[in-house]
Amino acid sequence: MSNTVLFIIGTLIFLSYLFFLLRMVWKQHQIQQEEESKYAQPVLRKVEDETHSINAEGMDSLNDKSMVS
Repeated sequence: MSNTVLFIIGTLIFLSYLFFLLRMVWKQHQIQQEEESKYAQPVLRKVEDETHSINAEGMDSLNDKSMVS
């Protein structure tokens, strides 16, 4: 076989290897994002619920009954 034919065959094998490798990485990344989104949403909601009552001065106006405005 000539060097050109061997080079073309080797290039095709290498490119197919890269294609399947990148496809596998992309699919696993998508799976990981879906799994993390299931657990991230409740945490974000909890943080928002805990911080919603803090006003501009940094005081928790809903829980501090001693302050009269």
